[in-house]
Amino acid sequence: MLALLLLSTLPAHAADSPDEYASVHTVAIVSEMGNDVKAKYDGITRFGHDDYALHLNWDIDAYFVEKISASLKGRFTIVASPLDSRQLEDTGLFGHGPSPDAVKSVPEAQKVDAYIVVYPLPLVDGTIPPAILRDEGLFGLAHTSLYVTYQVTIIDGHTGQRINYGSGKFPSRHNLTGYAPPMVACDEALWSPTADKVTDAQQAMLKTEMSALVDQSVPYALAAAKLITEDSAGQTAQSGSPLAAFCHPFP
Repeated sequence: MLALLLLSTLPAHAADSPDEYASVHTVAIVSEMGNDVKAKYDGITRFGHDDYALHLNWDIDAYFVEKISASLKGRFTIVASPLDSRQLEDTGLFGHGPSPDAVKSVPEAQKVDAYIVVYPLPLVDGTIPPAILRDEGLFGLAHTSLYVTYQVTIIDGHTGQRINYGSGKFPSRHNLTGYAPPMVACDEALWSPTADKVTDAQQAMLKTEMSALVDQSVPYALAAAKLITEDSAGQTAQSGSPLAAFCHPFP
């Protein structure tokens, strides 16, 4: 199985200011996760198999924006982004954000105080999530895993500089950091060898499990970025959709 970058489960760096959002009143929320799931064979048995991209029949970007907006609407005024998705693409490592020139180019009347952008956090082989990995196993011990790894980056809407960030994660007793990234082991029923053989039932499974991973991990990403408190993160996560019978956290 592919390991994630260690940074995905480490807490965000503490900001120098006790309240780095004191001057932030308006925010635009954008997700760069895309609407395709990468389906890849993993491990030593990957050779001889073809990878593919599965286009989702639901909008995961809109789901991220919805969940983050619900957590922050009491603190900030949420407005439409004056920059399009292309202008907010990541130009640095680990979701550092867009070029400051793109942010500064926004006319003064359209500026927002901050952008909250969801960037995919790549796996170590460069695969951009969301992703399903399938390891056939040498002795028939096949397993399937689902990754929705990402980082929430907050960008100053006037300077283009990063204010803070937090990686998607949820509490885990089996991880040294106390958190695990949003990746889970799944039943074989979730996997299809080719895109044209993906059934409506499998699409529904994916929607259920990916929604749960977002629900369970976004609050802790926002807490790591100091946008909400840890207590609030726990309460929000508990009220979100749980993982269904198809997937479960890694031991």
